[in-house]
Parts: sequence; C-alpha cells; structure tokens
Amino acid sequence: MKPVTVTSATYAAVVLGTFGTVAALCCMASAGEMGLQPVQDWIQVRNPKQLPPKIPCERIALGRKGDYKPCIAKLPSGELLVVAFDASHRPVDGGIREDMLLWRSRDGGRTWSKRQVLPLLGREPYFSVLGDGTLLITTHFLKQDVRNKEGYVYSLLHRSTDGGRTWHSMKIGWEDVPGAAKKATIVTSRNVLELRDGTVILGVAASKGVAYLWRSRDRGRTWDKSLACRFAGVDTNRLWWPIMGETVFWEARNGDLLGLFRTKSCSRRSPARRFRKRSWISTNGWSSSVHIMAAATGGWKSWAATTARCIRRFCVCGTADY
Repeated sequence: MKPVTVTSATYAAVVLGTFGTVAALCCMASAGEMGLQPVQDWIQVRNPKQLPPKIPCERIALGRKGDYKPCIAKLPSGELLVVAFDASHRPVDGGIREDMLLWRSRDGGRTWSKRQVLPLLGREPYFSVLGDGTLLITTHFLKQDVRNKEGYVYSLLHRSTDGGRTWHSMKIGWEDVPGAAKKATIVTSRNVLELRDGTVILGVAASKGVAYLWRSRDRGRTWDKSLACRFAGVDTNRLWWPIMGETVFWEARNGDLLGLFRTKSCSRRSPARRFRKRSWISTNGWSSSVHIMAAATGGWKSWAATTARCIRRFCVCGTADY
C-alpha cells in the first residue's frame, strides 16, 4: 500500500502509529477517502536515524471536505483533542466564514466525537498545553471573514482551564503592539511555550520589524507586553510576513530560547524546488524558508541566527506526501 498523498481538497485524519508505544499523528488525507473505515497502512520515514523506515499505522478519517490544518493535543487526563478550521470558503454575505472545529478521543485516537463547531474566532488554530492542563489556541482572523468588524487582520489567544469546554478569548490588535501602524496586520507565534521556570511566552509582531516577546507569570491569564526584540542579520523591513508570525519556540537544555522563524519566500529557482523529488516537499503552492535563531538567556531581547543560511528543507509548499 502506498503512502497517502495529500491534496488541496482535504479533511482531517488521525494516524495511529504502532512503533513502540502507540502515538497519534494528525495530518491531512485526500477527500476521496472520507467516510471509509479505519485503514491499515504505514508511515514512511525519510532518512531514518533511529526510527525504522516504515511504521505500521491505522488511518482514521475525521471531518469533511474543506476541514483544514488540524492540530492535535494531549491533555494530562490522556484525552486527545484535534482542532482545525473550515476552509471551504463558501460565500457568506459577500465574504467568507471560517469556523473553528474540535474533535475529542478518550481511547487513544481510535474513536472520536462528532465534529463540533467552536464559538471561537480565527483561522489556523494551534494548540499549546501547559503543565497544569491549561489549553491555549493561537489564531489570526482574516478581514474577509464576515464576523470581523475591525477591517484588518488581527490575532486572538483563546484560553481554557477545563479541557476546552469553556473558553476565554483575548484579542491582540494593533493597539496592543507599540510601533505598529494603525490597523496593521498583527500575527503571533504558533505555539505558546511554558519555560522551565514557569514563564509562558508568546511572540507577537506587526510588519516593518515590529516584534515583541510577551511573557506571562500566571499561565497566560495576563501578559507583560513590553519586551521588544531585535534580529541580527535579518532585514525585517523586507519580510513579506511579520517575523513572529507562525514561529515555533523551544527551550534548549542550556536554557537558550530557540525559534523557527518563517522568513524568505522560496522562488521557483530555489533549492527547495530542486529538492522536491527526494523529499516530502511539493511545490504547487506558496512557500517560505526557515531560519533557526536563538535568544540568549539574559532577557530574550536579541536574536541571532544559529545557521549560516536559511533552511530550505523546512519549506511548506501546499501539499505533501506522507
């Protein structure tokens, strides 16, 4: 059996691996498979180091055509949650409406609840789970959405302390970002990271190099928004996207803060395109490169690249083979 090929018409799927302990991987599967029973399949591992080249798995379909960009999280109770959003873009009152979606599993991902529409705003939801089980979702909210009354793209942080049953939402607009132009696009990091000392961090940015690292000491309830960041060797004024947008943070063992930053768009002549025949990277959509950058432990204000050049293999170009 061949690996599932991801297409632009997609819905959420969960893949249960059977290598070592059972693990759940959330990905996208072709819409033509929707409605099928769980499928015995395998996950192909590219350039394996410690994993085997193939991992047996069971593919379980969720959702419907147009459900997009799923993210999976495990609560301290063991319950699994999948969040995604409806990107079918059916016309609504001269615009679109992108509903946020949720599924739950209490048996390791073998069975799932019905598709639930959450009363939350924003697209491309991304889970972060703190040590006490606090659940956070980052999103940004398109101005084309008929529920957006502000007329520009802003972000939201949704927070739940009861496993996603009730939520408190915080708007992050241009007024919250000193130096941002009026109604400038405001984006955040993908994840909210809890550091070993208990500090919780969130990246927030606008265009033209305006970037901040927000910090919380009460698990995301309130935030210190004052820490402006600098990025050595990166001309943030020329970026097509605010630099903190879609960043993923990680705390190294030595306490340094690492970030994967989306930076320069890949061109048709980029190494990513030449690399596509021997990787999972496909090339029929927008793409961007990634810099790995590190901030020293003494305040996290200054960032410097840890690699000599951007890493093309992290490109996400619209579709992929699993």
